[in-house]
Amino acid sequence: MKKTFLFLVFLLFANTTNTFAQSLGEQLRTFRDAVYQRDKAKTKQFFKLPISDPGPHFWTAASMNAKGTTQTHLEKLAEKHYPLTEELFTLYFDQIFHKKFITSFLKLKTKDLQEIGETSTPEFSDDQINFYYMLAKYDADTGKLTLSIIGHSKGGEDENGGEYAYIYQFNIVNGQLRFDNLSMAG
Repeated sequence: MKKTFLFLVFLLFANTTNTFAQSLGEQLRTFRDAVYQRDKAKTKQFFKLPISDPGPHFWTAASMNAKGTTQTHLEKLAEKHYPLTEELFTLYFDQIFHKKFITSFLKLKTKDLQEIGETSTPEFSDDQINFYYMLAKYDADTGKLTLSIIGHSKGGEDENGGEYAYIYQFNIVNGQLRFDNLSMAG
């Protein structure tokens, strides 16, 4: 009887672990589809709003993908270290999930990420001067997922070029993929 019980517990654990691994891939695909389709309600499922500290560079990163008054408003939010509310998430969705994020995220091989723990996309360019790609890492031990958009530009005669990264951090909380923060480098 004890052996049967231990076997059943082991079998349950093995199935739960496999289901969790599958659900990560499924959750990433659901998140990717929601962002691509601009389905704000479905995308919000991956955020526990409001977020009092969305990251030290959250609004700055969003402002880099904006123009005019939208950029000015985002810069003011960055100065005040404003929390991410549902209203602001909806209003600035296209700046949070900008073209580079969507283009690279669509090409991410979620199966490789799930199986190996790391994957990257090919490099993209919109103008043959600025290049970017997405590097994704998943640490199953800690439940941390990192989606980094890494870019560089080739400098012209008067420029040296430059490098940057937008780093989106997620955690697995009770089996659910949740946004943690956004930071920048470069």
